[in-house]
This record gives sequence, C-alpha cells and structure tokens, in this order.
Amino acid sequence: MVGKKKIAVIGAQGVGKTTLAKELSVKLRLPLIEERKVCYDLGIDNIERVIDPETVSMIQFEVVRRQINEEHYHRETGFVSDRSTLDNYVYYHTATLPDCEEIKQHYYNLTMNHFVKGYDVIIYVAPGIPLQDDGFRHTNERMQKIIDEHIRFYLSAVNTRAKVVRLHEKDGRLDLAIRAIGEG
Repeated sequence: MVGKKKIAVIGAQGVGKTTLAKELSVKLRLPLIEERKVCYDLGIDNIERVIDPETVSMIQFEVVRRQINEEHYHRETGFVSDRSTLDNYVYYHTATLPDCEEIKQHYYNLTMNHFVKGYDVIIYVAPGIPLQDDGFRHTNERMQKIIDEHIRFYLSAVNTRAKVVRLHEKDGRLDLAIRAIGEG
C-alpha cells in the first residue's frame, strides 16, 4: 500500500528534490519532512552564509538528529523526506574540515545505519535542470557535481533494503515516481 511508505528523495542541491518531495507529499497524502525547516528553526535562512566549518558541522549533526527523530515519529504512517541521511552524510563529509576519526565514524554509523533501514523507497534525482538561486542553497555547479558523484557512489556502495528509483528525466518526474512507488 502506497500510503504507509517511508520515502526519501535524494540528490545534490538544485536538482528539484524539494519540488518533487512536496508534490509527492500532497499526491500521496503523506507528511513532508523538510531539511530546510530545521535550518530555519536554527535561524539559518541562507546556507551559503554559513562558512565556518565548525558551524557547518554542528548544523549537519542537528539536521540529521532532527530528521531521524521526525522520520521515527512518522514510521507507522509513512512520510516523504526531502533529503535522506545519506545526503546529510555526503554534505557533512564534503563541506566540513576533517574531524577526529572517532567523530567521523560516529556520524557515518548514525547516518548510514538509518539509511539502510529507514526507508522503503529512495528516489534519486539526477542533475538536469539549471541551478537557480533560491536564496538558500549553493549555486556552484562544481559543488553540485561533487555532491552528486558522492551520493551516487554511496548509493551504489551501501546495501539498503529500500527500492531505489533513479530519475534522470526532468519532465514527468512525479508520474514516474508515483508509478515506481506503487510498484514497490
């Protein structure tokens, strides 16, 4: 049954994750879990303004902690998550200075253990639309490419029980996602 699925929409910044996640949430009548809301709650309205690596690290820890809590809260009814713990790990890994090995390993274990068990369907959205400045995200195409490469690497390397759907076309993403979710 589609209504009880735990769905994560993943991909680099500016690929249309938020738009697709909102559309899926409405269409499937599932609660939407938004990473951006956590940032707003923390007083961050533009991620590009946060340049201190220690602050970025703290934000990523808090975002993933709240995301896991909210996903856990909705586990019985299902949800659509605009980002996954895999995305969180990739952003943490690429955007912060090297921490001590113990902290990096803890963060990896926390995010990947949840990623492996926390979702029924993972929808990977490939870059394919021009990056637009929405006042919140990075608009650096090089960074988008690096993030996307890391997400694809971990997506292929991590053994998850979830059905993985890869969307490369920009047109018709919602219909393709709905069909794939229904077949899962």
